[in-house]
Amino acid sequence: ITPLQGDASTRRYFRLNAKSGKSLIAAVYPAGKEGRQASKAFVEATEFLRRHRFPVPRILGAYNKGELLISEDFGDDHLETVSRREGERAAVPFYRRAVQMLTSLQTSATDGLSPSQAAYKNTLDEKRFFNELEITHRCFIRGLLGVKLSPEKEQRLLAGFAALARRAACQPWVLCHS
Repeated sequence: ITPLQGDASTRRYFRLNAKSGKSLIAAVYPAGKEGRQASKAFVEATEFLRRHRFPVPRILGAYNKGELLISEDFGDDHLETVSRREGERAAVPFYRRAVQMLTSLQTSATDGLSPSQAAYKNTLDEKRFFNELEITHRCFIRGLLGVKLSPEKEQRLLAGFAALARRAACQPWVLCHS
């Protein structure tokens, strides 16, 4: 079992390596109602994306009321890795495919989303968009980069985030976050 670097959420990830060489991914959600709801939304989003033929890992099992999910492991290769290893020309078809998938996600997949689904309810409205920007400030700017802003600069940054959130909320809605 190898811990993996997570994201800015409360989930923790682990790679489960079998003696056969095959590996799986374990996603551990926080105990309790919030973790179960997040896990349920993730399962629902995964099923939705698979129905629309997006290449996302299959969920192979859910345990402890959904607080532990086991899924396929798609590995560690990123487009940047391919580009560095094989050259930019080799990565071009992958980037083209990624753009095609994003276009499909924001057109036909968005059109196929029902209001009862978690991703629909989980829209990036003004408040949620501002919260995501604030998480970027807390986890990336302050946390990872270690940048401390003066109270005046922090206030200006947050005011800028609020303006961005207001403007973003006026745009047509597309599926982009869950």
